[in-house]
Amino acid sequence: MKALKLLGFALGATIALAMAAPFVHADESYQMTNLTINEPFHIPGNRVLVPGTYWFQTLANMGLASNVVEIYNADHSQLIATMLTRPTDRIEPTDTTELQFATSSGSPATLVRWFYPGRVTGQTFVYSRGREQKIQNENLETVIANRAGVVG
Repeated sequence: MKALKLLGFALGATIALAMAAPFVHADESYQMTNLTINEPFHIPGNRVLVPGTYWFQTLANMGLASNVVEIYNADHSQLIATMLTRPTDRIEPTDTTELQFATSSGSPATLVRWFYPGRVTGQTFVYSRGREQKIQNENLETVIANRAGVVG
């Protein structure tokens, strides 16, 4: 009787883990990332986000990252922005989140690229033609988030 209960428990645990696995993988496909940023920064749509904690995620299409990134507030209860992106590549992946900002004196940095940990393909944010031209003349600074997701 004890062996039968133990077998039933093991079978139930295996089924529960098998059912949970797709949900764990789903978070990976959305590249959901929690970041705390210590300086204000520009995002597409002529918006400046204040220092704080944000959730970044892509929209997924059949498990593949799409060209849309969403930013949510700290508790993931409010959508702050939905932005178009273009794919961009880097030579080697890192095991932490990597952001690239365009900087110029006197104004907040502009978020240019976001790379999810472990990936060589990331997201380049799409700005207006005029803003894109300004970004080309600014300094690009790559920032690596620490393990806690703090940038800056």
